[in-house]
Amino acid sequence: MLGGWLEFELANHCRAVHGLLLPEAVVRQQPIDPDRTARAVASIKPAKASLTELVRHHALAGMLIGGLERAYARFAHAETLAHQASLACALERYRLAHGQYPDSLDLLMPAWVKKLPADVITGSSVRSRRGSDGRFVAWSVGWDGQDNDGQGSERPDGPDWVWEPLLKRSQ
Repeated sequence: MLGGWLEFELANHCRAVHGLLLPEAVVRQQPIDPDRTARAVASIKPAKASLTELVRHHALAGMLIGGLERAYARFAHAETLAHQASLACALERYRLAHGQYPDSLDLLMPAWVKKLPADVITGSSVRSRRGSDGRFVAWSVGWDGQDNDGQGSERPDGPDWVWEPLLKRSQ
């Protein structure tokens, strides 16, 4: 009997992950929506453990599903870092060829990148600005979904996920 209960729990957990959360992981087809992810987790995770949840076979799924929201946030952050690394390489190659960074990221296409990476959260273009020192700062909105004008850090819990060159260059 315990084996059957566990099988139902695992089935509900798999149904929840595949039906509600897995579509969020298809980054190349759509942005990751933090609000939708939170709603999906809330729809699965019971507010409190109860006998009803145990009988309906949602107890184990509810306990396990909570960590998935953090996993999706880390996944989105890692994907953003990969996009920023690609952009940083293109910017540096442009700088080496032209002696300075471009005035706009659009100048990187098509010679240095086929297309500019999209913001993983919003699906729009990565945000950037060129500072007074000639360096580029590029950022993506963080897990809060708000554009804080590049105020944040490279950490997953920062308001924006920011990339900027480590070394100042005289341009």
